[in-house]
Amino acid sequence: MPALLNPSTEFSKSVTLLIRPYTQPWHPAGTFCAEAALAFGRSSSLQSLKSDDEQNRLWWAFFVKLMREQGRFFDMAAKEKTPDQIRDELAGIAGEVLQSSESFKGPASKAVGEIRDLIDVKSNSG
Repeated sequence: MPALLNPSTEFSKSVTLLIRPYTQPWHPAGTFCAEAALAFGRSSSLQSLKSDDEQNRLWWAFFVKLMREQGRFFDMAAKEKTPDQIRDELAGIAGEVLQSSESFKGPASKAVGEIRDLIDVKSNSG
Protein backbone atom coordinates (compact mmCIF):
# COMPACT_ATOMS: atom_id res chain seq x y z
CA MET A 1 0.00 0.00 0.00
CA PRO A 2 2.73 2.55 0.68
CA ALA A 3 3.93 2.12 -2.91
CA LEU A 4 0.43 2.77 -4.23
CA LEU A 5 -0.05 5.86 -2.10
CA ASN A 6 3.35 7.40 -2.82
CA PRO A 7 3.02 9.51 -6.00
CA SER A 8 6.72 9.13 -6.78
CA THR A 9 6.55 5.35 -7.29
CA GLU A 10 5.84 3.66 -10.60
CA PHE A 11 2.92 1.79 -9.03
CA SER A 12 0.97 4.90 -8.10
CA LYS A 13 0.27 5.70 -11.74
CA SER A 14 -0.16 2.18 -13.10
CA VAL A 15 -2.28 0.45 -10.44
CA THR A 16 -5.74 1.43 -9.33
CA LEU A 17 -7.29 0.06 -6.18
CA LEU A 18 -11.06 0.18 -6.28
CA ILE A 19 -12.97 -0.24 -3.02
CA ARG A 20 -16.65 -1.04 -3.32
CA PRO A 21 -18.42 -0.79 0.01
CA TYR A 22 -20.95 -3.59 -0.21
CA THR A 23 -22.98 -4.05 2.91
CA GLN A 24 -24.52 -7.25 4.16
CA PRO A 25 -28.07 -6.42 5.24
CA TRP A 26 -27.95 -8.92 8.11
CA HIS A 27 -25.19 -6.80 9.75
CA PRO A 28 -26.99 -3.48 10.33
CA ALA A 29 -23.99 -1.43 11.47
CA GLY A 30 -22.12 -2.38 8.30
CA THR A 31 -24.44 -0.11 6.35
CA PHE A 32 -23.42 2.82 8.54
CA CYS A 33 -19.73 2.04 7.99
CA ALA A 34 -20.21 1.99 4.21
CA GLU A 35 -22.16 5.25 4.37
CA ALA A 36 -19.38 6.84 6.42
CA ALA A 37 -16.70 5.80 3.93
CA LEU A 38 -18.73 7.28 1.08
CA ALA A 39 -19.54 10.44 3.04
CA PHE A 40 -15.90 11.00 3.94
CA GLY A 41 -15.01 10.86 0.25
CA ARG A 42 -17.81 13.24 -0.70
CA SER A 43 -17.14 15.80 2.01
CA SER A 44 -16.15 19.28 0.92
CA SER A 45 -13.31 19.09 3.46
CA LEU A 46 -11.70 16.32 1.48
CA GLN A 47 -12.56 17.90 -1.84
CA SER A 48 -10.83 21.12 -0.73
CA LEU A 49 -7.42 19.42 -0.70
CA LYS A 50 -5.19 20.55 -3.54
CA SER A 51 -4.52 17.27 -5.26
CA ASP A 52 -6.22 13.97 -5.93
CA ASP A 53 -3.20 12.27 -4.36
CA GLU A 54 -3.80 14.11 -1.08
CA GLN A 55 -7.51 13.29 -1.20
CA ASN A 56 -6.78 9.62 -1.90
CA ARG A 57 -4.22 9.36 0.90
CA LEU A 58 -6.57 10.95 3.41
CA TRP A 59 -9.53 8.79 2.35
CA TRP A 60 -7.31 5.72 2.59
CA ALA A 61 -6.20 6.79 6.09
CA PHE A 62 -9.87 6.97 7.10
CA PHE A 63 -10.64 3.60 5.55
CA VAL A 64 -7.68 1.93 7.28
CA LYS A 65 -8.66 3.44 10.66
CA LEU A 66 -12.24 2.32 10.11
CA MET A 67 -11.08 -1.23 9.36
CA ARG A 68 -8.82 -1.23 12.43
CA GLU A 69 -11.75 -0.20 14.59
CA GLN A 70 -14.40 -2.26 12.84
CA GLY A 71 -14.90 -4.44 15.90
CA ARG A 72 -16.75 -1.52 17.50
CA PHE A 73 -19.42 -1.99 14.84
CA PHE A 74 -19.76 -5.77 14.83
CA ASP A 75 -23.18 -7.11 15.79
CA MET A 76 -22.49 -7.90 19.44
CA ALA A 77 -20.56 -4.68 20.09
CA ALA A 78 -23.19 -2.50 18.41
CA LYS A 79 -26.37 -4.24 19.54
CA GLU A 80 -27.03 -1.80 22.39
CA LYS A 81 -26.17 1.31 20.32
CA THR A 82 -28.69 3.42 18.47
CA PRO A 83 -28.11 4.25 14.81
CA ASP A 84 -27.35 7.85 15.83
CA GLN A 85 -24.72 6.67 18.33
CA ILE A 86 -23.04 4.59 15.63
CA ARG A 87 -23.09 7.50 13.20
CA ASP A 88 -21.59 9.77 15.88
CA GLU A 89 -18.77 7.27 16.46
CA LEU A 90 -18.06 7.03 12.74
CA ALA A 91 -17.96 10.81 12.40
CA GLY A 92 -15.59 10.85 15.38
CA ILE A 93 -13.25 8.46 13.59
CA ALA A 94 -13.30 10.81 10.62
CA GLY A 95 -12.39 13.70 12.92
CA GLU A 96 -9.46 11.79 14.39
CA VAL A 97 -8.10 11.12 10.92
CA LEU A 98 -8.50 14.75 9.85
CA GLN A 99 -6.86 16.08 13.01
CA SER A 100 -3.86 13.81 12.56
CA SER A 101 -3.41 14.77 8.91
CA GLU A 102 -0.75 17.26 7.89
CA SER A 103 -2.48 18.01 4.58
CA PHE A 104 -5.87 18.90 6.08
CA LYS A 105 -6.25 22.54 7.01
CA GLY A 106 -9.18 23.99 8.85
CA PRO A 107 -11.34 23.07 11.79
CA ALA A 108 -11.85 19.32 12.05
CA SER A 109 -15.08 19.96 13.96
CA LYS A 110 -16.63 21.58 10.89
CA ALA A 111 -15.60 18.63 8.73
CA VAL A 112 -16.92 16.15 11.31
CA GLY A 113 -20.23 18.01 11.37
CA GLU A 114 -20.46 17.88 7.60
CA ILE A 115 -19.63 14.17 7.48
CA ARG A 116 -22.11 13.47 10.27
CA ASP A 117 -24.74 15.42 8.33
CA LEU A 118 -24.02 13.41 5.17
CA ILE A 119 -24.68 10.12 6.98
CA ASP A 120 -27.76 11.36 8.83
CA VAL A 121 -31.26 10.24 7.95
CA LYS A 122 -33.23 13.00 6.30
CA SER A 123 -36.98 13.29 6.30
CA ASN A 124 -38.63 13.17 2.89
CA SER A 125 -41.56 15.25 4.09
CA GLY A 126 -41.35 18.94 3.41
